[in-house]
Amino acid sequence: MKAMQDALKNKEALSAAEANVAKAATDEAKVAALMEVLKLAPKEYVDNFYGDVKAEIKKLDKEDKSGLKAADAHADLLKKEQKDVQNYLAGKLTDKTTPAEALQVVKAYPDRDKLLPETQQQLLMMEFGTYLNSTGDVDGAVLILDKVAELKPGTEIGMQAPRIKAGVLANKDKIKAQIDAAKKAQSK
Repeated sequence: MKAMQDALKNKEALSAAEANVAKAATDEAKVAALMEVLKLAPKEYVDNFYGDVKAEIKKLDKEDKSGLKAADAHADLLKKEQKDVQNYLAGKLTDKTTPAEALQVVKAYPDRDKLLPETQQQLLMMEFGTYLNSTGDVDGAVLILDKVAELKPGTEIGMQAPRIKAGVLANKDKIKAQIDAAKKAQSK
């Protein structure tokens, strides 16, 4: 609903940007006008409804000054890495895997340091959860959240990590008690 409301607000600006595309005299000016169209278009709809705009930019922008080709290549690599991580974890984790075993599996992911920062953040978030659940060490777990935030602060996960950290620290004793209770229940 919010995306639709935002789209209606941007309708006039988007129409003006689309009109500027027709007025553009050079390829560079046309690319700039098309990029403005993409910037104003609702993010959720760009890939599905503005594919022709993206294709035109890529065709005209041979040197990728707009960064669109690089951004799409990055997005494709990110999808591949995320799928690889899912496949890796699916092959090693079951419903019987303990948090300590899960922690070892996550930490053992091959070549973690060669992954895109966003994929590394996802692995670190998994490490945070498995570390906290297996050790009960809240202070050590929040250090992992610090790494998540430092790795690439502008991502969704990078912005969530400090909020999660604040919540964990505010409920430190409660979290430790829950983890201890879960460990006792598992040992029975």
